[in-house]
Amino acid sequence: MVYIIQSNKEVKIGVAKNVKKRMQQIQTSNQHTLNLIGTKETDDDYFLETEIHHYLYDYRIRGEWFRLSEKKMNSVIKKFNFDIIQPYILGDDDYNNLADDFDLKLKRQKLGYEYKLECQLKIKSKEMKISVLRQARERLVNMINDDLFFGENVFSDVSWDDIKYRIAMKDVII
Repeated sequence: MVYIIQSNKEVKIGVAKNVKKRMQQIQTSNQHTLNLIGTKETDDDYFLETEIHHYLYDYRIRGEWFRLSEKKMNSVIKKFNFDIIQPYILGDDDYNNLADDFDLKLKRQKLGYEYKLECQLKIKSKEMKISVLRQARERLVNMINDDLFFGENVFSDVSWDDIKYRIAMKDVII
């Protein structure tokens, strides 16, 4: 059976054969009184639990614990068709704190993504610069080779200093 348990502002979504016994186990290590919000029995409880955890990924605090607004909790109950045992209720202060916590988490994620994108762009831009320089070098070497070895009147059109310069440039590595 999949269960939803509320502890103060946090919700635990898990699986247990005996929900009452599981609540007693969790209660021993929890300072807040636990409330059973809802249950759902399916053929594959672990699949449903995983699906709900993915659905609530952005609200995860740790493990199977989530911080949800009343609206989000009601959407979970409705979407996954839970049998309601007790309504999920938060006080106004708790609701405001949840909104602040969620905003903070979104800002952290945004900053994290922006940093990763910036790093990727720096790496890509460095790789692109190296690639362009290599291509330019290859073209230059090919042009010098063509002029030196395949040009019919290469010696009559250019000075000896220019020919020495082109030969020297052929070995330059950018």
